[in-house]
Amino acid sequence: MERPGCASSTGRSWPSCTRRKGCTAPFPKRDLLTAGLKIEKLSLLPQHLNELLDLVLEVQLKTKGDHQNSFLNKRTKVAV
Repeated sequence: MERPGCASSTGRSWPSCTRRKGCTAPFPKRDLLTAGLKIEKLSLLPQHLNELLDLVLEVQLKTKGDHQNSFLNKRTKVAV
């Protein structure tokens, strides 16, 4: 059963409680942790965006019917 909310850039639905004060947003925070960024509040994200530049992440796309979800699996190391 889907919860009401809005679609995020990762294709996941953000529950409406994540937009209220005191709630956590598990999917975006987990994706940020996968990218190597740990923040307490999503409101702090704009201050840390530079830390996410030039990252290479393994992304998995899953399609079921007309819906497509994306998942950040892990950071990858690239030989420069």
